[in-house]
Amino acid sequence: MMKQLRWGILGTGAIAEAFAFGLEASETGKLVAVGSRTMESAQKFAKPRGVDACHGSYEDLLADKSVEIVYIANPHPFHAEWAIKAALAGKHVLCEKPLAMTTGQGSTMIEAARANHVYLSEAFMYRFHPQIAKLVELIRDEVIGEIRMIQAHFGFNVGDGFNPQNRLFNKELGGGSIMDVGCYAVSAVRLVAGAAIGKPFDNPASIVGSGHVGETGVDEWAAAILQFHSGITAQVSAASRVGLGDLLEVQGSRGKISLPNPFAYNRTRSDTGKIVVKTHDSEIIYEIPASSTSFTLEADGVARAITSSRQEPDPPAMTWADSMGNLAVLEEWRRQVGVAYKEDEQ
Repeated sequence: MMKQLRWGILGTGAIAEAFAFGLEASETGKLVAVGSRTMESAQKFAKPRGVDACHGSYEDLLADKSVEIVYIANPHPFHAEWAIKAALAGKHVLCEKPLAMTTGQGSTMIEAARANHVYLSEAFMYRFHPQIAKLVELIRDEVIGEIRMIQAHFGFNVGDGFNPQNRLFNKELGGGSIMDVGCYAVSAVRLVAGAAIGKPFDNPASIVGSGHVGETGVDEWAAAILQFHSGITAQVSAASRVGLGDLLEVQGSRGKISLPNPFAYNRTRSDTGKIVVKTHDSEIIYEIPASSTSFTLEADGVARAITSSRQEPDPPAMTWADSMGNLAVLEEWRRQVGVAYKEDEQ
């Protein structure tokens, strides 16, 4: 039986709660410590989960010798700093998406993990759901023929809940729909484009992006066309003030594949995956159950990689090269929309 990996969570926001809930169902990991900017916040997060080790600073969490791996769950602009510090402390790292604000930061994070012989990966939990492995299989088996177009969108509308200080809209906290949910859409189309040519992912040859920048200086809705060397054209869109929902659709020469719930992000129960394959003369619906939430599946996948002495996960999870390719697309998309952060100047 695999030894349980001892986790520390850095940050106590909503996504940290989702991961902690998923970790409770994990057979390979256990939450042993929580770190926040204040002791009060750490204790509030830890107490209902039966965690005794509470740290009122991130530094103290990284100094905790009981912690083997750190889940980085603070806002986007702080991912690079604390992932690098965790690696320097000899801790493995699972970093919430996006891995970093820029490709430069991402590269530095990877080098820190490599130099300190620790694991690092970007937390796109949906890549661990079994429907993604099935999707890759269907694409490679050419069930809808040659892949020609891909569409992926992920968006929601906060409506009357708009708050310029909320991390979704606060530029200092890396706000903007491209970085928050557009990263999912981009990762999905790059995955499919890669599967179509027998690779784990592919990077676009060109990007044409557009969007609306709101009063706080970040994008509130945006879209882009990605053209791949293979001839595949992909459309991605993201929003925080438009109710796009989420969808992945792949068009081929003989039909289409649709995933109505591609990102399987339910935080309290397992998502049953669904893949609809329509060809000229048939329709097949694949129901793909999962044993637990995508966050649990992610924690267990990370543990398997670390137990096998790997520093990054196997595809379809996000490898280092995959994460770097995703960051490059996000950078260019943001540039064309007109959204720049202070990290772009570093």
